Amino acid sequence: MTPDLVKLSEYKSYAGISSTNQDTQISILIEKVSHLVKSICRRTFVDYLDDAKIEVFRTSTNNRLMSQYGTINKVNAFKVSYTAGYEVIPEDLKLAVFDLIGYYARNDAAIHSHKAIGANTVQIEYVTNTALPAHIRRVLDLHSANYL
Repeated sequence: MTPDLVKLSEYKSYAGISSTNQDTQISILIEKVSHLVKSICRRTFVDYLDDAKIEVFRTSTNNRLMSQYGTINKVNAFKVSYTAGYEVIPEDLKLAVFDLIGYYARNDAAIHSHKAIGANTVQIEYVTNTALPAHIRRVLDLHSANYL
């Protein structure tokens, strides 16, 4: 299990929630939103802070390892081991995660039905916009890995 980007206590403090009635739902949202943000940004932020990340990169078969004695063998891959991430998540990223948790808490399904008091009809609202709110998207864009 990878670490979440925010803690339950941090979100509850931000949202002004003091009861424990929604802790299970909020904890699930924190985990899911953390994964979503990591996927959108193509970064893990906290996952390889203590444990090394190992990546293997392949090269073309024409690359040769050179030394002072000349060509010694063909190299078609190399391994990189590193640690990376934040010890403390940046405040703007935390704010985006908090807002995204709130966004999903309010919009928990693609279809919402609302029934007015005393009415015999049901109003159904289809949520069709798949874009994130602009203020959240801007922060995630700032923290996205760009491999170009």
